[in-house]
Amino acid sequence: MGAGLSALDRAPPGCRALAGGLVRGAGWLRRGAVQVLREGRDGRALEELDHRHVTAGALREECAHLREQQRVAAEVEEVVVAPDPVDAEHLAPDVDDPRLDPIWAKCGQLGAPVLIHTADPRSFWDPMDRYNERWLELKLHPGRRRSETNPVSWETLLAEQHNVFGKHPKTTFINAHMGWYPNNLAKLDSIMAAYPNMMLEIGAVIAELGRQPRAANRFFTKHQDRILFGKDSWVPSEYPTYFRVLETDDEYFPYHKKYHAFWRMYGMALSDQVLKKVYYKNALRIIPGLDKTLFPE
Repeated sequence: MGAGLSALDRAPPGCRALAGGLVRGAGWLRRGAVQVLREGRDGRALEELDHRHVTAGALREECAHLREQQRVAAEVEEVVVAPDPVDAEHLAPDVDDPRLDPIWAKCGQLGAPVLIHTADPRSFWDPMDRYNERWLELKLHPGRRRSETNPVSWETLLAEQHNVFGKHPKTTFINAHMGWYPNNLAKLDSIMAAYPNMMLEIGAVIAELGRQPRAANRFFTKHQDRILFGKDSWVPSEYPTYFRVLETDDEYFPYHKKYHAFWRMYGMALSDQVLKKVYYKNALRIIPGLDKTLFPE
């Protein structure tokens, strides 16, 4: 895998966070991200260790681990704190802004997968009429409404994102929310073919999958090595919905939220082989440093 790959695996969370989520509106890049990197190097991680259950050997290993964190954080910070910073008055750089290219390239060099979230559901750009599936959500949360000029069109945002994938074929990108194409799996299939370095994450789109269980099953089976389980927030009561859609062949059951996905869902009945890859095997393969002994074969 290479020294760089194992090194970034041991980077602090802030360093890994830097590798994801850089989308339009990412004006925090050289301020917030650098601060997170610095916080990851101030020694607090060592202070938070529970020494009551740590052997001397394990403690020495953790200290070495933290020293490696410091080294990797410094290496990534060299890329972030570069000349020509993002204009302070232009806090919404294009997704494919060339000033971000060194970061994507560094992630590829170090073997760090990038979790990238671009845009929002297509419905946020659609007219507020009876055909908009998220009408009630937008009525309750008007701040989520988008337009061709706020910030730009949905198509422009995704075109910029795909341009990043094309410019950096050696970097693995995890496209959050299935790239906002869960309602058009045929189109998403073509995007997967065009960008073999793109993987998918399924957070917040389980309802879209649950209303097309057979098509979703075929898609997941075909791309089983490139899909990761994911979720926007840690709400334990919501996880059964995900498991029910992915694992069972149940029929006609509700989504866990009331203000969108008012339709009923059906289980995809994925095979155990596919489920294991989606739940953890794909993550173990692409994210360095995860302890494989914690997961069943």
